[in-house]
Amino acid sequence: MSLSTGPTGNFYAVQYCSTNVLEFKSGASKKPKKPIATYTGGNLGKSGITDPTYAVVDPKGNLYVGDNRGGVTYFAAGSTKGVAVFPTGYGGYVNQMVVDAQGDVLSVHGPNPTAVYFSNKTSCVPDPSGTVVRNELAERFSKGTLVAQYYTTTSDSALFSDNGVSIAVDSKGRMYTGDQNNGVNGVVLDFDPGTSCPDDKLSFALDMGASPHVAVDSNRNLYVTDYQDNTISAYKGGSTKLIKKITQKKQLVAITSTTVGP
Repeated sequence: MSLSTGPTGNFYAVQYCSTNVLEFKSGASKKPKKPIATYTGGNLGKSGITDPTYAVVDPKGNLYVGDNRGGVTYFAAGSTKGVAVFPTGYGGYVNQMVVDAQGDVLSVHGPNPTAVYFSNKTSCVPDPSGTVVRNELAERFSKGTLVAQYYTTTSDSALFSDNGVSIAVDSKGRMYTGDQNNGVNGVVLDFDPGTSCPDDKLSFALDMGASPHVAVDSNRNLYVTDYQDNTISAYKGGSTKLIKKITQKKQLVAITSTTVGP
């Protein structure tokens, strides 16, 4: 379901129904390539129960694999034995994973991730006795360890959406997620660096069914796709200021992903 390239140029192919990830050597070949390694274990299990959906490799060659139940499995460089670094059952598919400038890995998942309780609408410290609900949306991993968890807006907010379809992070640690639940507007959530809850003043909604995919460039500008009206919009990073909007309805059809080159 996805491909990822490691620091040596080798590439990794996710096999959903086979519950594993295959590594292939880089370079041209006159014959069909055969995998040089097979990665399985950790959260990954019997087909139809916990299957891999996305994979990324950090600069050290460590492999992270997301699954169809919100979990993440870690493979240390040189090892094909997986270790569960985030358990399954915290949401639907891991839809995207990215590596940030520090070599940390971030994953986003949904729909219907775990509800987490907070004492009030301004607190971002989980409180099991609280009454304010946010849903867990994304995680950050560093050197094979879970180091941060990220949450939606409060469940009564007009910007509430718990199906994370995309994620991006700029060089200073500002994170964005693109989120889309059925029957509501698409939402882009903006997380200030070092925070686990979105900044509601910088987050915004798009069209019904926009299914926004997000990406950032080296100038920390944000790019957002809109599946519904076939547009790509660029915003000044950390703001809602629109820089430009590309509309080519005859050429852009049902945008489902985006990336920005160096």
